[in-house]
Amino acid sequence: MFVNVNDAKNLKWHANGKKSDGLLRHAADSLQWKKIDYLFLEFGIDPRNLRLGLATNGMNPYGNFSSKHSLWPILVIIYNLSFGCV
Repeated sequence: MFVNVNDAKNLKWHANGKKSDGLLRHAADSLQWKKIDYLFLEFGIDPRNLRLGLATNGMNPYGNFSSKHSLWPILVIIYNLSFGCV
C-alpha cells in the first residue's frame, strides 16, 4: 500500500496531519487507539503500521443454527486512512 505516494501520505496522516485539538475527529483520537500505542510501544511508534477493523454481518460461533452451511460477508477496514476527515 505504500508504493503509491498519495496512498502512503494518507496512511500516515494520523501521525503527521491530523488536528490535535482534543476533539474526537478520527479513530486516532480515541482512547482505544492511544491504549494500543501505550501497550505495544514498538507498534505505536511507527506510523506506517496498519490498524485494521473487522466487521461481519453475523456469526455462528456455537453452531446452533439449523443450517450446516452459512455465508457471511466480512469487511476489513483500514483505520489509518484519512479520507473524509478534516
